[in-house]
Amino acid sequence: MMTINEKAFFIVGNRDDKSRIAQVESVLNPFDGESICDQSLRDSVVLPITLKENIRFNYTYSELLEIATRFSGNTENDIQRVMRYALVYSGLTPENNDAVYRSISLDKGYSVNTRLPRFTASITNKRLSIRCVPPIYDKIQKEYTPFSLSWRRGTLHIECNGTSIFPNIKKYFLGTGTAKVLSYLTSKGNSGTYNLTGNPIQRCTHECRMCCRGFYDMTSSRKMSLINMLPDEFARYLYMEYAYLGFENISEIAFVTGLFENVHVLFDYAKNFLRELNVLSKGKFNPILNAHQRLKISSCLIRDSKAMKEFQAIGVKRFMHTIEALDTTSRFDLLKAYKESISDVTKGKSTVHDEMAILLAAADVFGFGNVEPVLIIGLDVYDKTRSWIFELHNQGFKILTRSMFNVYNTNQFEYYRMELEEIICLSELIRKLFVSGHRSYIGADVMYGQTHVSANGEVVS
Repeated sequence: MMTINEKAFFIVGNRDDKSRIAQVESVLNPFDGESICDQSLRDSVVLPITLKENIRFNYTYSELLEIATRFSGNTENDIQRVMRYALVYSGLTPENNDAVYRSISLDKGYSVNTRLPRFTASITNKRLSIRCVPPIYDKIQKEYTPFSLSWRRGTLHIECNGTSIFPNIKKYFLGTGTAKVLSYLTSKGNSGTYNLTGNPIQRCTHECRMCCRGFYDMTSSRKMSLINMLPDEFARYLYMEYAYLGFENISEIAFVTGLFENVHVLFDYAKNFLRELNVLSKGKFNPILNAHQRLKISSCLIRDSKAMKEFQAIGVKRFMHTIEALDTTSRFDLLKAYKESISDVTKGKSTVHDEMAILLAAADVFGFGNVEPVLIIGLDVYDKTRSWIFELHNQGFKILTRSMFNVYNTNQFEYYRMELEEIICLSELIRKLFVSGHRSYIGADVMYGQTHVSANGEVVS
């Protein structure tokens, strides 16, 4: 097995560049900047939050069962899905137990009292990242979450008001500071094919307020530790981490990463990345020649038909466009660039009508079945979001990828515009009307390119 230094040396192209090698080593070390099971985690201060009048987190177990029946159904899968929604929405409290605390990480790369501790695990084959409320805050615990993480008979359990809902959690993940993770892998059911998601541009030019990376609260030292990988470096990184799968079995590589400087820089990056990976894999990943493969880029920069056709020509077969929020005022407040001159696109200045025009232009180039809008449920009011979902459906779009707004920093609570019932209702509506462009299925055959830990705290490569 290669050491971290040997991996970094390979990624930088076997150049004796000590400074660059050190930068790459930093992001290859999953525990760098993470605190596991120490006093600072146990004493983390979660500041009391003044919530909007209609926002609450302390649902009872019986209320959640009723919500599941009303919006989803009463099958085991329906109930599990609603419980996953509720976990992301409400967070959980860790039991005061050393084994439980070993499963939780606190990213120290942020200003004091801003970043929330997190528990990240594979739950019913879905990778969930859940915020934690330390148990010393009893009043806040009762107000903010009905869920707890406990240790029973040698394994982790998630309970709701004392009822075990996700027992025997076999595997959880550390080193998951979102901004530093370079990639992760999901499987496509039992087909033996995989999707790769990459984060090569860690120093984003925007500081969007609801972003899981939370750049605006990062310490200067953490920002300096992040890296923007060159396209050939990122190709070598992916080859090094995932060649064991056989690149002929990788059906999609998706860039879900920081904002590039402009569309021309993004195009050159994608083209050079694909060229290098084609060479490394001996043609086994080549979306131009291989019909079952594609590159997908989550970006707001590709905004006209000319650019879309250029990206399509190099192997971008699905157009993924980030909408995030709908209301014009909300978009301007949430999607801020910290230096507008850095990028030729400031996302918050684009209205939802502008975004719809871009999606329709993309449908002309890629087809309605290969246009993937991305919406974060919870950032806008229910009625506006619901009407826009139906508008997309009526226009003929087939795919809508939605994620639930997930709080990572204490100052993000204020951005909730929906209560849990509304979020679940719209999520289930999207499930009925659209195909999801991203299904994060975590099978037993999946490795993450990052360290995972078994239930007894043993680190497994």
